[in-house]
Amino acid sequence: MVNTSGSDGGVDEGILKLSPSQTRRLLDSYYENARLPSPAGGFFQMLRVKSEEDGSGVALLECGSSSLRYLLKIPKAKRVEKKDIQTRMERGEELQCPRHLIQLLNRVGNRYVCRKCGVTYAVSK
Repeated sequence: MVNTSGSDGGVDEGILKLSPSQTRRLLDSYYENARLPSPAGGFFQMLRVKSEEDGSGVALLECGSSSLRYLLKIPKAKRVEKKDIQTRMERGEELQCPRHLIQLLNRVGNRYVCRKCGVTYAVSK
């Protein structure tokens, strides 16, 4: 089941939201860098990933067969993930996204963000 988004702070009309069960299935595939199946048939193409103020991410997906667009909400970092990144920062190690394989975190202002999922994992002081 999908719902049309309303006034969701800059979200365009006609973009559909995925159900929680669809979101869980897609996130599992997304973190494994697998192709994302669309509920309308075919596969999704990633159009844009955006960071939210609360540290979560949002991905805009477009179905390759129907051209319908969907929002995929990506949950914010868990405490364990943040603590692991903080420990790596203190050791001077490379900061990698705990959810994606071989994806370095980018510094955006004072935040360390994964460009694939838009999630903020650490804030520099």
